Amino acid sequence: MNKQETQKNLHELFEFSILIKGISAFVETLGGILLFFVTPASINKFISLFSLDELSDDPSDVFAQFLVHFAHTLSIGSTTFAALYLLSHGIVKLILVVCLFLKKTWAYPASIVVLLIFIAYQVYQYILTPSLLLVALTLFDFVVIALIYNEYRNVLKTLPPKTI
Repeated sequence: MNKQETQKNLHELFEFSILIKGISAFVETLGGILLFFVTPASINKFISLFSLDELSDDPSDVFAQFLVHFAHTLSIGSTTFAALYLLSHGIVKLILVVCLFLKKTWAYPASIVVLLIFIAYQVYQYILTPSLLLVALTLFDFVVIALIYNEYRNVLKTLPPKTI
C-alpha cells in the first residue's frame, strides 16, 4: 500500500470516527434534554417495570439488580447534574464534529484539547470505578486524537502560505 492509499484510508477512518462521535454527541444531547423533563420517580417506575420480568426469571441478574439499585438512588439533584453534564458534553462535541466536517482549522486543535480533557475525566472515573467500557472509550478517544492530528496536518498542507 502506498502513502497516498494510506492517507486515503486514514481520511476515511477519520470521517467514520467523527461520524461516530457526532452520533454519540446527538444521543448525549437528546438524553440531557430528556432528563430535564423526567423525574427520578418516573425513571424508578420505568426501570422497575423493565427489570421486573427479568428479576422474576433470574433474581440474581446482576444488570437488572444494578438498574434497580441505581433507580432507587436517583435524586432531583443527580438527574439535574446528569442532564447538564450530558447536554454540555453533547453540545460541545456536536459543535466540534460539525466544524471538523467543515474543515475549520481551529476545530482540529480544539477537538484534541477537548478529547484530552474528556480522557483525563475518564481516567479519574476509572480510578473511582474501574470499567472495561471506560477503557474502550478512552482507547477510542486516543485513536480519534491521532486521526484528528493526521487530518489536521493534511489540511494545513492544502492552505495557501501566509504572507507577511
